[in-house]
Amino acid sequence: MNRFLQNIRRPEGFGGSVAAFLMNHKHATLSDWGISRLNLKEEKDILDIGCGGGRNLAALLERCRHSRAVGIDYSGVSVRRAMRKNRKYIEENRCRILRMPVSGLPIWGRKFDLATVFETVYFRPDMKDSFRRIYSSLRPGGSFMICSEADGTDVSKARWESQISGMRICRRDELEEILWSTGFMEVTVYRKPEKGWLCITAKRGIEQNKANRKYVGL
Repeated sequence: MNRFLQNIRRPEGFGGSVAAFLMNHKHATLSDWGISRLNLKEEKDILDIGCGGGRNLAALLERCRHSRAVGIDYSGVSVRRAMRKNRKYIEENRCRILRMPVSGLPIWGRKFDLATVFETVYFRPDMKDSFRRIYSSLRPGGSFMICSEADGTDVSKARWESQISGMRICRRDELEEILWSTGFMEVTVYRKPEKGWLCITAKRGIEQNKANRKYVGL
């Protein structure tokens, strides 16, 4: 069982393909709750980091019918499954899916209006560096969303850290402080306390304004 759980971090082989398929379905309700926090009415260029099986890319493109998206993941298994899931959008030239780590983001520079991270925020060995790279990929005024089913307050979920190699659950305040220190503004925190879910949105800004902090329990 422990070997299968490692595929949550980086899907590999048959077990990884199964894990990517299961995560597409298991996290659908959480992901849709996070997506509902976003303003998706405008045409946008979207970046989904750690796109996994590609379910969330498809959901974003379905809601944003005039938008384009790039999904990146460092797992070849995830990339292949995401490509199958989004074949329609790839054929329409609205979607690209690339095998790439977060460290590849600077090559784009200010290209995206929205960047999303669903669940994979647990697996960032250098969170500050990851957020700086995401910040640099956004156009001025662009938004960044983090969506996670663990906000660091549920002790029962802490066991995952010992079961899944390289996993670390960050508290809301830790993520928020890193966002501010990176240069993000208008940081807004949404929570579902009964489930321990967390969604944080922020915008690329020029200077910090801590008066723009918001906390919303929904």
